[in-house]
Amino acid sequence: MQRFEVEATRSSETMKSGEHGFIIIVVLVMLSLFALVAIGLQRTVVVDIRLAANVAHRVRSEALADGITRLAVRHLVNNVPSAGRSGPFRLDG
Repeated sequence: MQRFEVEATRSSETMKSGEHGFIIIVVLVMLSLFALVAIGLQRTVVVDIRLAANVAHRVRSEALADGITRLAVRHLVNNVPSAGRSGPFRLDG
């Protein structure tokens, strides 16, 4: 136990005065790099979420358009137009 204490005091005596704060600089640089990586990942996740929301909106819009098209075709097939009218709709615009 005493040997360890002697070695610890020797190593601290041999350190120059400028070497005491060097490790904190290394740690701060590493933390800064980790923060930059985290910010980059966060931005990527936000973009991916927006992209997924846009895809879901597009799919919903396409489904609604397909549904109204089928409804209109069914209406026109079941109600043959006569004299320029098809139910409540005018066929000339």
